[in-house]
Formats: sequence, structure tokens, C-alpha cells
Amino acid sequence: GQTAYAASAQGTHVNTLVDNLTVELRFKWSGDDTGREQVLFYNGDSGLNGYGLTIAGGQFILLAGGVTSLPPGVAVPADGDWHHVALVRDGGEWGLYLDGTKTAFTSDITPNAIANGQTIIGNATELSDGCSGAVDDVAVWREARAATEIAADQFGSVGDRNLDGRRGASIAGGALADATAH
Repeated sequence: GQTAYAASAQGTHVNTLVDNLTVELRFKWSGDDTGREQVLFYNGDSGLNGYGLTIAGGQFILLAGGVTSLPPGVAVPADGDWHHVALVRDGGEWGLYLDGTKTAFTSDITPNAIANGQTIIGNATELSDGCSGAVDDVAVWREARAATEIAADQFGSVGDRNLDGRRGASIAGGALADATAH
């Protein structure tokens, strides 16, 4: 079952940007298809505003305020190994990198401004869509990071980066509380 996740307090977020941003994380997925979206990361209220990255039907899904966008042919590795993924929004266009390589995924879905909800890792804001796997080293950047920066991060710990307040915030360092007492 999906019981462990981390979350900020309701109404707080790592940032409220909806453009020119990057979310990076490491994950390993068991391949278990629970029949619903499995949330890796969400910032906002998953039914109303904000954005996040989920898994459904073995593919990565962008969720922006309750609106989903199916990336064409971007399968989620289900080999039990750790992988690096980055979701980037640059000038109104979303992109997805997997293990340092830009995928074919693009979307111009615009998320609604973040007004409520929270930042959550490993579950949806209504706590109904846990992840059958593990998520680690999450960082949210206040900029659309370059492909070379993302490629370099696949080999190190994203959470160990020296993220200054202008560029980003590491969530791995404890900015979010373990909401399940694990």
C-alpha cells in the first residue's frame, strides 16, 4: 500500500510560480498499476490549481489543476532502479527529461495560479493517489533549467545542491514534514 508521503502545511508551497520553473527528483517505481494516477510530486491543489507529475498506465502524466496531459510514448521505467526526472516549464511550454535526456513530451497546458493546496511528494493533495514506489532528492527551481544542468544532475544528489534563494529550494533537506510519521 501507499502509506508514506511528505507534505507542507495546508496553504503553503515551495513557490507559487506557474511558469519558468523546474522540478527535479529521483524515483523508483515498482510497476504496480493501481488503476489510478500515482503522484510523484504536486504543488497546489491537484483538483483546482498548480501542477504535478504523476504516473498512470505506465506513462508519465502532467497534471495541471485537474487537467491531465498525456505525454506521447514516455514510459516510466519499472525496473526497480533509481531514475532522475525533471519537469520544466519554459515560456509557457512544459518539457520532460528522463535520466538527463529530453523526451518527446511537450504541453502548453497553463496551470491556474496557486492559491491553495500544498506541496506534496508521493501523494495527491486529497491523499488519494499514493505512489507505488519511492521518491527522493526533490528540488524545485525558480527558473527553467538548461538541458546541460539537468543532464549533470542525473549523476549527483539533487537535494545536495547548494540552492540559493533566488534559484530554487531543496525539499529533500526537510522543508516538508513526513506526514505519515515514517
